[in-house]
Amino acid sequence: MTRTRIDLDNQTDLPLTEAELESLGDNSVIDIHRHSKLVSPDGSPDPALYIDSGGKTRGLKLPVETSMACNEDYEIGDLFILHLVAQGKFYLIYKDANGSGKGILLGTDITLT
Repeated sequence: MTRTRIDLDNQTDLPLTEAELESLGDNSVIDIHRHSKLVSPDGSPDPALYIDSGGKTRGLKLPVETSMACNEDYEIGDLFILHLVAQGKFYLIYKDANGSGKGILLGTDITLT
């Protein structure tokens, strides 16, 4: 991963001290309100998730699975789409605290124009 050094002497509008920035190396979370996008760890896609100028969230894509043998690929709280090809059905699945999936059938076709 490439790291960028910020010279605080040249950043008059940055609401953080150098010590606060250095403390972020321990996987801390910080609220910097001017950012409107998230980038994946490897930098592609950029942006991975963002808010457009109209205030709409863009870029959110859920993985699509075609087998129920995917439980170990997901953590508690994850969402994914299960496509049962032979049945022609799609389910939105949520992995719960017991490691089970809670799903809803996505059953109505909608024409997007």
